[in-house]
Amino acid sequence: LAPAWRSPNLVSPLGPLVVNGMVLAVSSGEHRGGTATMSAAQWRQLSAPAKLYVLDAASGKPLWSSGLTITRMARARMAGGAGQVYLVTDDNHLYAFGIPMEH
Repeated sequence: LAPAWRSPNLVSPLGPLVVNGMVLAVSSGEHRGGTATMSAAQWRQLSAPAKLYVLDAASGKPLWSSGLTITRMARARMAGGAGQVYLVTDDNHLYAFGIPMEH
């Protein structure tokens, strides 16, 4: 097998979704090194905000990203349905992003 394309660099990525020829990938931002000896506050400080990427499934070309919209790291899997993608951050905020659908 030969890779067809590569995604952007994702920090602690969550499992991707593939919807209508698009790959939805999340860089969760969660710090994963040395967590056994640090406090929750230290762990959160070393983590970064999550970022959602929408990529063309055939070429890997970036179509959209959430930029700085999400303010905390994501810890749960993404979910999608009815033209929406849902993502929950570690402070229990639910983010919903719309996906254009053909009618």
